[in-house]
Parts: sequence; C-alpha cells; structure tokens
Amino acid sequence: MKKQTFLMMVIGFLTLGNIYAQQGATMNPEEMINMQMEKIKPALDLDNLEAVLVKNILIKYTKERMELRKQNLDKELMIEKNKEIAIKQVEDLSKILSEEQLEKYKKLQEEFRNKSANPSKRQGTGRM
Repeated sequence: MKKQTFLMMVIGFLTLGNIYAQQGATMNPEEMINMQMEKIKPALDLDNLEAVLVKNILIKYTKERMELRKQNLDKELMIEKNKEIAIKQVEDLSKILSEEQLEKYKKLQEEFRNKSANPSKRQGTGRM
C-alpha cells in the first residue's frame, strides 16, 4: 500500500513538473506553489503557520526538481533522483501534517495529476 501511494506521488510530482514547464518557463517556484496553495490550504484546513511551513517545503523541493531538469540526466537517473526528492518531501511534510492531512494532500496531488493528464479539463484549453 505504501509503495502504491509513493509511486502515485512520484508520478504526480513528475506530472506537475511537466505541467509547469508547459505553462511557461517564466513561472518561478514561488509562483507555481502559490497557485497550488490556493487549493491546498483550504483542502487540508491549514492554519497560517502550517500553510507557511508547507509552502516553504514545496518551494524547496520544486527548486530541487527544477535544478535537476537543468542537468539533462538520462531518463532512468532522472526518475530515480525525482523519487529521492519525493521521499524527502513527504518526510518533511509528515513532520507538519497529521496523517489525515497527509492523505488529503496525496489525494490533491492525484487530482492535479489527473487534471494535467486530461487536457480538456485544464482551464482555457477546451474547444468552443
């Protein structure tokens, strides 16, 4: 069960990275995470302190992923490095979030991933 959850999170993080890369290279990690926090904070019922702590963790690991992309590593090594980053991120988040909040966070990440996998559900990309 933990392996499945972990793999889903890794896939979600990889997908989110691709989404943000496609949205425009002009977005910095802070802007990307600010967009996510608009949904994360109310969904997890975070107080202001928790929101700041979660935001800082997400920014930290988003920056690590962006730096990793710049290294032009081969695909397998990139996946392995992203897994390591995902593990560290979950460990840091688990120090702040309750088990219930962490599960909600994982579900949110899955929603973000599903939304990115289906372009018709993305805002502004539907046909008229």
